[in-house]
Amino acid sequence: MAATLDMNDENWVNNPFVLGQRVRAKRKALGLTQADLSEKSGVTSRHISDIENGLKNVGAYTLFKVLNSLDVALYIGSKPQPLTHEELELEREKEFLSLQGERQSK
Repeated sequence: MAATLDMNDENWVNNPFVLGQRVRAKRKALGLTQADLSEKSGVTSRHISDIENGLKNVGAYTLFKVLNSLDVALYIGSKPQPLTHEELELEREKEFLSLQGERQSK
């Protein structure tokens, strides 16, 4: 089963260093060298080194090639819309009723 990176996760999307750390960790977890990953992905070893060290902003095509070679799926979706006031109130009420039900069952 492939691991997944979510494009909505701003912890790595806007930070090449964090992306590089994740690529390096996954590569090492698979027991691959940078040369192995280069061969599998068609991306030069130097470019992979730059990616892992956060020195390059990675283009979409290169990112797909590298992640595919690491068996990592890339999820691209729309950002969730914030809840309206009414929806937020309904969510809070559901949570309250759930907690109240748990207390009564104890």
